[in-house]
Amino acid sequence: MDLHLDNEMEPSVALLYATVSDTYERIKLLVKDVDQEELFFKGTENKMNSIGELLRHLAVVDLHWVYRLKNQQIPSSLQKEYGPLVDSTGQIPFIKDTTIS
Repeated sequence: MDLHLDNEMEPSVALLYATVSDTYERIKLLVKDVDQEELFFKGTENKMNSIGELLRHLAVVDLHWVYRLKNQQIPSSLQKEYGPLVDSTGQIPFIKDTTIS
């Protein structure tokens, strides 16, 4: 399958956007049937990142890139809603009480 490029965007922006969109569509297909237990499973020793934490981290990374490409700071309201890239120890932040959607 080839990426769908939006002809109204600059070619490099269209390629980046199409790549991110395609990746998210594939990820959504992979995790659509994940239940809450699986979403928050952190490994047998509870030391790994959960699927939910990794998905949230990917979304926050992309959010940061959107504003970086716009040469703007991320609005504080979005930072508050989605949280930081990493916590105070440099790790992907712990999350709970969310759903796969």
